[in-house]
Amino acid sequence: MPPCFYLLKHTVALWNVGFEALKNGETEVDLLVPVESALNSDPRVFRAKGIDSLPAIGIQRGVEIAVPYRLYLPRRFFPQFSVLASVKPMDRRGGYLFAVVNPYDTMVDVGVLLEPAGSGQTNISLIYSSRRDTTSKAIA
Repeated sequence: MPPCFYLLKHTVALWNVGFEALKNGETEVDLLVPVESALNSDPRVFRAKGIDSLPAIGIQRGVEIAVPYRLYLPRRFFPQFSVLASVKPMDRRGGYLFAVVNPYDTMVDVGVLLEPAGSGQTNISLIYSSRRDTTSKAIA
């Protein structure tokens, strides 16, 4: 079973999500591409206003957009990378903004997790697991 990644399992207005490799010729991966394909097929994925009224995409809680990993990401994940995401959570329940999961769907290899933290605050954690890890862990 090939690995796949999931995008946006909670209500959020989304402006930009992607990866940038930092070594040997920069590579940019726009994770909004699979989300945009859902705009016309799922009414829970919609166009919204973003920061400074720029175009954004809204996604309601419960939407799960799953695509094969290899369509958007390289076979071997970037050894150095950055993640850029602008989000506006619409509730305090938290959840994964996106997650790359192992082939058995039992562990998150890389992902961004939003969690409630105090009054009106949200923690944003980068989840990363190497092939040697047995559990997913927050590294930032």
